[in-house]
Amino acid sequence: MNRDVTFLINSCDKYEDAWHPFFECLWHFAGDLPYPIVLNLEKKQYTSSHYALKCVNTPGHVSWSKRLLHALESVDTDFVFFLLEDYFLQEPFDRERFETVIQYMKNHPDVCIVDIKPRWSDSLDEKEAVRKQYSAAADSFLERNSRIFNITCAPGIWRTSALRSLIRTHEDVWDFERYVGLRAKKNGWKVVRFDTRTPGIYEYDYQLWSGMGITAGHWLPKNKEFFDSLGIEVNYQRLGTLDAASVEEVKKTVRKDPFAMLKKIPRKIRKKITRKKSLN
Repeated sequence: MNRDVTFLINSCDKYEDAWHPFFECLWHFAGDLPYPIVLNLEKKQYTSSHYALKCVNTPGHVSWSKRLLHALESVDTDFVFFLLEDYFLQEPFDRERFETVIQYMKNHPDVCIVDIKPRWSDSLDEKEAVRKQYSAAADSFLERNSRIFNITCAPGIWRTSALRSLIRTHEDVWDFERYVGLRAKKNGWKVVRFDTRTPGIYEYDYQLWSGMGITAGHWLPKNKEFFDSLGIEVNYQRLGTLDAASVEEVKKTVRKDPFAMLKKIPRKIRKKITRKKSLN
């Protein structure tokens, strides 16, 4: 068993139907893994036919951040690979490059997280163009200095001690994403992006246009096609599946969200908004 890093999958009981396809996809594209795996839940338990999971339950009705902090008490490795339950792996997991990131973090103790999410795109055509453009690119580590959302809940390898220190237990997931990057910078931590050739280390699709993942508490329409191709049975009834019209409504809501549009606000005003709270 590798004692450097723990896979931490953050979830909630509402999304229990995502757990089976998550671990089936992980098994299909990553196979046996030498890392401890922790599944952060509320009251329920889950058993995988492929992996020896440790399911962590948090008693009572507590915040998203407090549950995450509680789950980290079950982690005894220096690093955590943070994932959400609907980041369904779609291509072979690149363990060699994953270990390269771990070694990089060992060599750079001032780095709190290395973001390894895939290169993003806004359409299928753009995705194919990006994949072709970066298929022969060299891997590199680039420091991130975005004023907002410098750290998100996208797949990333965290330094466990840093993650623990940056959590504020009153925050929900949205507040965590808005303010954790600011706190990291204030406390002297560096945030790094693994700028990678395509495909990346952990390739998944989680976008409205692609129709994969869970949005607004419901399955997006392309999940079934993908899971069926792998022979994975999923219960879609409990959450329901968004139809095309509903997806468009969600897109409108996202466009109206002031934080989604935050980058369009003048810099001086935006700086005041993003630094308003939760910096300590």
